[in-house]
Amino acid sequence: MSEPWWTAESDAVLAWLVSHDFAGYDPFDGLESRLFASTPFARSRRARLAWLQLFKRLPFNLRSLCRVPQTVNPKAIGLVLTGLARRAQARGHVDRELGGRLVRRLAQLRAPGSAGWGYPFAWQNRAFYAPRGTPNAVCSAFVVAGLLDYADVANDAEAAKLAAETLPFFLGELSFTESAHGICFSYTALDRTKIHNVNLLVAATVARLGKRGREPRSLELSSAAFAFSRVAQRPDGSWPYGEDPGQGWVDSYHTGYNLGALRQLERLLADDLARAARASGYDYYRRALVSSAGLPQHYPHRLYPIDVHVAAQGIVTVLENLDFEPNGLALARDTASWTRATLGLGGGRYAYRRTRLGTIRIVYVRWGQAWMFRGLAELERAQETGDSDFSR
Repeated sequence: MSEPWWTAESDAVLAWLVSHDFAGYDPFDGLESRLFASTPFARSRRARLAWLQLFKRLPFNLRSLCRVPQTVNPKAIGLVLTGLARRAQARGHVDRELGGRLVRRLAQLRAPGSAGWGYPFAWQNRAFYAPRGTPNAVCSAFVVAGLLDYADVANDAEAAKLAAETLPFFLGELSFTESAHGICFSYTALDRTKIHNVNLLVAATVARLGKRGREPRSLELSSAAFAFSRVAQRPDGSWPYGEDPGQGWVDSYHTGYNLGALRQLERLLADDLARAARASGYDYYRRALVSSAGLPQHYPHRLYPIDVHVAAQGIVTVLENLDFEPNGLALARDTASWTRATLGLGGGRYAYRRTRLGTIRIVYVRWGQAWMFRGLAELERAQETGDSDFSR
């Protein structure tokens, strides 16, 4: 019997990543432009936002011309480690050479003077500016997930130790906002934003680390963070991106982050409320963020833009909710096939996105390649075992 196509495709995506030494461009790396940095606009918040949007939306890549360097993103390495763990569970053997190399790479990429990881570029959002390398909650959460996923299947003490050493970042470097309902962790040490996917990712990560290290305070803070975002869940099952003005929108992949974190919290905290929140959230996801043809959508009830990260996260989200999705394996397979047909460029490469005007064929390491590798690996694992309990 021939192997399924997603196995060979997973190999091709990983081979592309390895051949590029996991380095490349990112949709949000425009502020690293030496050309832009040499202008007075680099000191303007509005100019930085506009410059980033320009780089994200143009159908061609200006980075070489504008002198933006290729970089290695710790989050991409974390996603690949999770993918390696899933493939090991499907194939029955661990790629220890590559896994060990990536664990050592993460040790080198940790932010100086911090227990966490940050992006290798400066970035600006609506709320604040983060200089290059600023440790942040999302990047660090995905790195810890990758380290622990790999440590569990490879019995790798170095990966487990590196993950455990990150707990002081979440509990000591990040700030949190207290409310009558619980607490909300910040994105970085520089801000006080209240963003739900950040808060739930931190809650799940802290719970996972606390459970392994038998740290009762970690579990208490995790439960308080979950309580904050549970109360913020809307009656239709959705979450706003954040609680600050202008953060009321909903999108697919952040909803997927929330659901994945809730799945962890449901298990780690033995909390029926987490399961109820996940059930309501997944019901909204299927109604508003998946088309009638079963295709993941970036924004509610809108197919375009077709984004590689949204598509890959769509595979993961369905597989993480198989208990609510009887036909989930078929849906995940269909999403993977559609993504390859719509955004695949051959040779394990995936385009950034397709709009109504055409396809943006830029290949991004963190945003596209690493996420597609993880999505295909999750599919391979679930297809091989018929089981979505990745924690076993």
